[in-house]
Amino acid sequence: MYTKNSKHMARAKGTKALKGKVLPILLMSFSLLGLISFLTIITSGFSFLKSNAANNKFSYTDPTTNITFTGTGNFFNANLTKVVPSGSHSGAPLYSLYGHQDWDTTRTDNTFYLHFKLDGVNGKKIAFKHTGSLSQYQRMWYKESGGNWKVFPTADTITTEGGNRVAYAISPTFNRSQVEIATFLPYSDVELNSLISFANTNAKITATSIAKSPQSRDIWRLDITDRSVSNQNKKTVVVISGQHAYEMLGVRATDDFVRFMATDPAMADLLKKARVIVYPMVNIDGIAQGNQRQSPLNVDLNRTWAVLPEHESAPELKDAYETRAVRKDITTTLGIAKAEIVADIHNTEMYKGDHWYGSYEHPRTSQSQQLLNIVKNKFGTIKNSYNMSIYYWPQWATGGTQGGTAGGWGIAKLGAPISLTTELNQFNDGDIAGAKRFGETFAQSIAQYLGASTSEPKYVDRCYNFAISRNGAMYWPNGCYGQIPPANSCIQTEVPLTADEVYSYNVWVSKGKPTIPGCNTTAEPPAPTPPPSGGDSQSSTTHIIKIVNRANRFYQKTLPIDGVIEDGAVFTEANSSRIKYSGSGWKSSNTNGLNGSYIKFTTNTGDSIEWTTSANTVSVQTARGPMVGKMEIYVDGRLVKSETLSEAIYKYTTVNFSLK
Repeated sequence: MYTKNSKHMARAKGTKALKGKVLPILLMSFSLLGLISFLTIITSGFSFLKSNAANNKFSYTDPTTNITFTGTGNFFNANLTKVVPSGSHSGAPLYSLYGHQDWDTTRTDNTFYLHFKLDGVNGKKIAFKHTGSLSQYQRMWYKESGGNWKVFPTADTITTEGGNRVAYAISPTFNRSQVEIATFLPYSDVELNSLISFANTNAKITATSIAKSPQSRDIWRLDITDRSVSNQNKKTVVVISGQHAYEMLGVRATDDFVRFMATDPAMADLLKKARVIVYPMVNIDGIAQGNQRQSPLNVDLNRTWAVLPEHESAPELKDAYETRAVRKDITTTLGIAKAEIVADIHNTEMYKGDHWYGSYEHPRTSQSQQLLNIVKNKFGTIKNSYNMSIYYWPQWATGGTQGGTAGGWGIAKLGAPISLTTELNQFNDGDIAGAKRFGETFAQSIAQYLGASTSEPKYVDRCYNFAISRNGAMYWPNGCYGQIPPANSCIQTEVPLTADEVYSYNVWVSKGKPTIPGCNTTAEPPAPTPPPSGGDSQSSTTHIIKIVNRANRFYQKTLPIDGVIEDGAVFTEANSSRIKYSGSGWKSSNTNGLNGSYIKFTTNTGDSIEWTTSANTVSVQTARGPMVGKMEIYVDGRLVKSETLSEAIYKYTTVNFSLK
């Protein structure tokens, strides 16, 4: 531009004039360009800094023990930025660990995901102090060089120091010099590349990089279907995972889901009738950076699923490159306007069982429950799945100015009859097997729900899905007694499941005392205990149940009553008017609890609930959250249960008792 102008000036005024004016013009031009560049850096610099805040390489060697820590910036998913030798703990050298954190920035020590490598630890046991344990069941993971991921032999010890929650973890004695350690089970780039390689060699999968992430990594789509059948009349299933960085158990389950879907003969009929679109790792930069939840630009991607046109241009969503790419791929590139199922796979350490999120706004929530019941039927052998339930969250159903969740978007934009989020639970030593089992089970459940023919899952323990209750005890079809059936209580079999409920004795009798194929012959429960006679202010069939909250410490008083079952029937909002609340602290939650029951909770010591019942057996599901305290249950003024609850957040306890 300026060269052309300078030639014109030379022709008009001569070389002398050119020499006198070109230099100032050039200087002004460079100054203007410099100013523009400077302003560009200023306006984009914060995002750049956020994106690269965790990219400095960290390494530390303890001169006393010669143990080397390698962390952030050195390998995929690493997160460790500081190590402080802190004496000893349980006879082992103790190290305080710190990592970069991207969630809850009000607490600089709130790093709950750590992933690092050690060198020089052969024959040594090490203790770690960290802030990454949210559950009293949590154990750190380790992988010795050349080995597989395993968990520490004992759970973290959790305490409070300086007002902050901290955990102490003790490793086993290592048998290798090099060891990799993480607070939660990781999923590596090597595993992702293996999945893509698998997809590229499988005729039923088309793997496509739909976009590059802000850090130039591929965001993958896996399109699974039988390509010998036209897509024209096929139903669409969309599966998304890896939106939150540390939730790699969900990615692992999705990996297993894809492999099973594309290879198991049981899926052949489904893939003739449906097209399964999978986005296995949406937040690939956040996972690569070892973040806890956000993308490297500090965006919670599962709050950026814009529904309305004005959402797309909202300032809050400008850095949500990954979810914008997935939305565009679904609606524009693939041209999908309707999906039958949208599933967003996450994981959590905050619940005792696996949970699903739906929406109050969804007009067909019964279909979500129907799919859930199929999954529950097929998922019986995984010990920690027995509290699998569904919650309905209204706030993300249509999205706000910042967008909403993928589940809400699936309802609003794709009209999906089933659009929900799964939260797989992390109870460590079962994570790998549990993820695989869920991935396979979910694939089979989708096939069954959509009417495709399938084979049943192998080795299903039917005793988890059928029981007879009487006098507060549970009886399984082979006559086993107890609250949880023994491992050998049923023959493991491939016969289709035929029951998914706990029968009361009377219902069981009315159904002809059924047994389940594949289980041993049932031994009938003992006769009912006769009601007490004489001197009772209550009738022989009516009792008053009272539950009293005995917690007496500040902020540790919360006692949710999260579910009640009477003679096998779920106690729901429809009969909640029977409950009387004593005290001033009771409130209603905006979510459903276990089995669809309404959650009620108290914050005042001594508050209680009570109701009248004619049931023979009652089960109460309750939780203390992360708090500590006692709950007492009275029947007709007689104390029958005193439970001290000291659990991880949302750890549910089921209390069963008989009314005599």
